[in-house]
Amino acid sequence: MRQNNLMQKNKGFTVVEILIVVPIVILVIGVFITAIVNMTGEVMASRGANTLIYNVHDALNRIEQDVKLSSGYLATNSFTLTAPQGTDDSTNAPFINATSQSSSLILSTVATTNNPLSSSRNIVYKNAPYACSNAQVDQNEPVILNLVYFLKNGALWRRVIMPANYYSAGYGCDSITKASTTIWQQATCDPSIPVGTFCKASDTKLVDGITNATGFKISYYVNPDSTTADEIANNYNKTATDRQTSLLATTTVGITINATKTIAGREISQSGTIRATLPK
Repeated sequence: MRQNNLMQKNKGFTVVEILIVVPIVILVIGVFITAIVNMTGEVMASRGANTLIYNVHDALNRIEQDVKLSSGYLATNSFTLTAPQGTDDSTNAPFINATSQSSSLILSTVATTNNPLSSSRNIVYKNAPYACSNAQVDQNEPVILNLVYFLKNGALWRRVIMPANYYSAGYGCDSITKASTTIWQQATCDPSIPVGTFCKASDTKLVDGITNATGFKISYYVNPDSTTADEIANNYNKTATDRQTSLLATTTVGITINATKTIAGREISQSGTIRATLPK
């Protein structure tokens, strides 16, 4: 009988034991959960940092590549825009290389029959005054396009701006084969705008986390060895004519990107700088 009483007394926890054990269990569980959360946050932050590093350097590499394939810097787009390629994605409002809010890098380059980096690409000329089959077709004006790097909604974007009729049949001529050709480059528009006849692709988002103009800083230099930036080229207080005149005398651009994002409660920053020079 006494043995049964002892067995009954040993079943379960006493109130005192519960008051001691339960907080310890809760504390252990809390520590475990906190550790898991911290580890998860560290992993997310590390991945986010790696992605940001890649995006910043990829953007700089793209800019450097485009500059080396371009013929000059522009104060504004070199031809009338076709909606929806304007700055507000609906009208033909022009891009401007410098404003009080932010700066845009606007490059002028020629259209090609293939990727500009390909050895098989040829320059595309307009089909007038000489027809594509004419031996003098390369005396026509080449088809010009603009590449624009600009800020919108806290991100750096790349847009390809094309002439209004770049997609028309027979508009372009291959300078080597002397035949009609399509243009390799395609006009791009904001991703919210459905791809259509004119805009055949979407703008490329390059870097998130650029909250102000200092996040995308542009400086122009007369030559690669210059240490002092041009005072007019990127000064929004100057007229577009003055800025363009100054840009014609510059060969080199310096680009700095500063991006900051918050991931898993952690602030992550990354910056990078390049200097790129137009081809001779």
